[in-house]
Amino acid sequence: MQVIEKGHIYKLNVYDRPFGKRDMTLVFMKRVGDKYPANENPPHEGTNCQEVIRALFNRINYLDAQIHHNVNDAIMANLEECLYLLELRAAERHGRTLKTSINDIMQAPTCITCGHIECEEHNASTATGVVAGSLS
Repeated sequence: MQVIEKGHIYKLNVYDRPFGKRDMTLVFMKRVGDKYPANENPPHEGTNCQEVIRALFNRINYLDAQIHHNVNDAIMANLEECLYLLELRAAERHGRTLKTSINDIMQAPTCITCGHIECEEHNASTATGVVAGSLS
């Protein structure tokens, strides 16, 4: 892993590629303004930590279906807790109480504008993508 833009853009290693580019880019959204004091122009689109956690959860669930290992249960539980804590922090920063339980966190619909669950600011909550735990 290589940091390209601190906090926002990373180069990740790619494996099993015999020739050509050996990395891929992971980009997190960057917003600028008073709420984002360390961020400098220009802003750009990208994902958030929660979406990456959902992808990791789905990946571990998929691997566990291939070859079960008891540690996978702990990994998925910790990913659920991380997602829950990130959403709890977001809710508190926006002056609201998180209503979704940790048991339902992976299936909670996300706002198409900010990516958070239970978003009241944009009123744009909608189910996005594949449910994290599904194998399809």
